[in-house]
Amino acid sequence: DDVSSTYVDAAILAAERGPKAVELAYRGEEKNSQPYPGEFATRGGVKFKDWYYFSGITMSIGLNTNRGDGFSRGRRGNMGCPKF
Repeated sequence: DDVSSTYVDAAILAAERGPKAVELAYRGEEKNSQPYPGEFATRGGVKFKDWYYFSGITMSIGLNTNRGDGFSRGRRGNMGCPKF
């Protein structure tokens, strides 16, 4: 979402895109109980325009093992305890 522009009038947005679009366009009432801004009110600010976080975790488990113990030998040979 590009927040460097201005807000659209809530009635126009609801007529064109539905009430869910109005809910998602401004969520300030969740944080500080401020009503939906008037038409052409500036969105965002100089410091915070377009940024977001994304993270993920990947985990994989081999299911087709031929050893019967739930562990695959893979390319590195047998899996065992570390030796010091």
